[in-house]
Amino acid sequence: MVDYYRLKGKVLEAIELKAELLVEGVNINTSALNGVGEKYKEQIHWLFEWDFERHDKEKIPDDFKLPDGTIVQLRKYSRSPFIIKANNDSLSLFHEGKFITEINWIPRPEYYNNVTDDGT
Repeated sequence: MVDYYRLKGKVLEAIELKAELLVEGVNINTSALNGVGEKYKEQIHWLFEWDFERHDKEKIPDDFKLPDGTIVQLRKYSRSPFIIKANNDSLSLFHEGKFITEINWIPRPEYYNNVTDDGT
């Protein structure tokens, strides 16, 4: 299990990497979005917006998991130094083009398919 990550020549604990990702946001390669909203949990906005830019029609993940189990809220930002790319059947996180770690999307909960009596 990975319990540290290398970034900018430093060794970071998961909580430090998570903080960097929340502050800097994350860009996402389009191919990494396969299955989001069907197999993987998508963002559902109720009241607040936490992304750095809008994505009204695009389904993007709500969060992702680092190898050590740390959950990171995804904050989309196309100018971020971080990017998530698909690599065959896995997802990889890069910083300024350098591989950081593999990540996983969170499975979509079954109850996301339910509707209320009024169809909501």
